[in-house]
Amino acid sequence: MAAFEAELFEGLHASAVSRLASGSSSSGRGQTEAFAELRANKDALAKPFSFRGREDTVDLPSLARHIQADRPRLASEALVKAVDEVSRTLRIHQHDSIKLVERALDQGGSNVLEAREAREAREVPKKCAAIYFRECHFQALCLHDMAQGLASSPPDKRSVAFFGLLGGKRLIASVFEALGVLLRDLSGDRAGDQRFLSHAGVMIQLLVETLFAYFSACRASVDEAEQ
Repeated sequence: MAAFEAELFEGLHASAVSRLASGSSSSGRGQTEAFAELRANKDALAKPFSFRGREDTVDLPSLARHIQADRPRLASEALVKAVDEVSRTLRIHQHDSIKLVERALDQGGSNVLEAREAREAREVPKKCAAIYFRECHFQALCLHDMAQGLASSPPDKRSVAFFGLLGGKRLIASVFEALGVLLRDLSGDRAGDQRFLSHAGVMIQLLVETLFAYFSACRASVDEAEQ
């Protein structure tokens, strides 16, 4: 699975998807450039919210040693624990969590000396979750906005090409899988997390609307939709 990379999908939406979906890339060259950018990231786009997962064999002392060697600015006990919490809560690899914590500190304008205090470090997971949820939102939005062209009559050629690029039915299977994870989490151990509940509601709406647009174009049977 792909590493989590903040602002990847937000950038793709701004530079490629929004241009294609709005028709502003009407020239052949503009469409070619937009699709080249999408093609370079098609594997990540085609698997909503599927980032490389947490490595359960990495314990806290091992993580602390890695951070001390590679990211000494995060080597305080409070920030090492914050990295571990972000990895566990968001279910992402510890190395991706390290980058996310660094971004949260940089975006928050916090200097490292202040962040080493336990009170400041407690805010880091919240900031990381906000960055993570925002990126997931734009990943879903890329799929959603391109899918809307499928619902037109005839379907927009750019939307057809986009879904063909991402694998068609294989992509749709991944969308169903992402929906299943979100729905399970709504009644699981994240049911009390208000930030997650708000995020999940928006993601479910975007993904369901994506499926409706896709199946309206494909005129899928009930059996196909259930697969």
